[in-house]
Amino acid sequence: MLSRTNSWRIHQRYADLYRQVAQRLSDDHAALRDEYLQIRLALDWLTKNIGLDTAPSFMTIVDAMASYFLLATTNDDLLSLCRTGFVAAQFLGETPGWLWLLQARAHFAAGGWDDTAVDISRNSDPTTYGRAALVAGQMQLNRGDYTVALKTLANAQALFTEQGDREGSAAALAEVAVYHLNRGEHNKALELYEEADRIRGRTDTQNLTDHSLLMLGVVHRKLGHFDKALGYLKALLARGETENVASSIATASHHIAWVYLDLNQLAEARQAAEQAQTLYAKIKDPRGLSDADEQFGEICLREGNLPGAVHWLKQSVVTRSALSGLRK
Repeated sequence: MLSRTNSWRIHQRYADLYRQVAQRLSDDHAALRDEYLQIRLALDWLTKNIGLDTAPSFMTIVDAMASYFLLATTNDDLLSLCRTGFVAAQFLGETPGWLWLLQARAHFAAGGWDDTAVDISRNSDPTTYGRAALVAGQMQLNRGDYTVALKTLANAQALFTEQGDREGSAAALAEVAVYHLNRGEHNKALELYEEADRIRGRTDTQNLTDHSLLMLGVVHRKLGHFDKALGYLKALLARGETENVASSIATASHHIAWVYLDLNQLAEARQAAEQAQTLYAKIKDPRGLSDADEQFGEICLREGNLPGAVHWLKQSVVTRSALSGLRK
């Protein structure tokens, strides 16, 4: 029978092993998915035994896997990891700007706002400062504070350019493209998205980021280029299915449904919309679920199903009202 001391040492070695795995695979989401169960077991043990000896491994794993967690876990789960991270940070005497920023992004994904977290993370290292400015600009755009948002995004892009961060600079430019897209300036939005991909050095569909595939699909749909739109969105869908990322599958399916609705292919639109709605509910994404419910209302209207349209449009309003409450 193992003594408590030996059991602790074995678990600690196990956690340290998967700390190294998380660091090594931090940019390889497909590989992280394959190792996720083991990494999660290590994280669960570290969470239950958080202290001065275990805090470094916990913080390293969460930091290394932050981008993966944003895609592959529920917002509630990610916020729980952040809470444990703040406890770990107290043991280490750190001011974890990156953790505040991760929490802000989780709140944002859940439909809420977390300005305090973004403000605090701005006082951290230059890279985190730039990321914080980018998230702040995204929040401001979603609120409709366009003048403030454009200034914030310009600041973020300047910070990224100064640091030689091409990915960050491209991300800030892509958010400016969102502004023009919302104003109906579709050609300008397309120009900015394509410029962002040139900054990244990615122009082939296989190499485009998930966000680029999505937004190029959206812009081409707005321009009436339906074949191009489906090409980008189906590429995003295929990647999401290959990597088993529910949020990517849901988002791609939702926008594919809009293309089919524009083409008046109602059966295809309904099939894609059902997949999106199911997955948004599964991953607890209220903003996505609200959009999916609205989409179902539109499909029902096209089908001549007035009661169904009223039901789903009302459901969308209820969810958005709840989201408005979170933002106050």
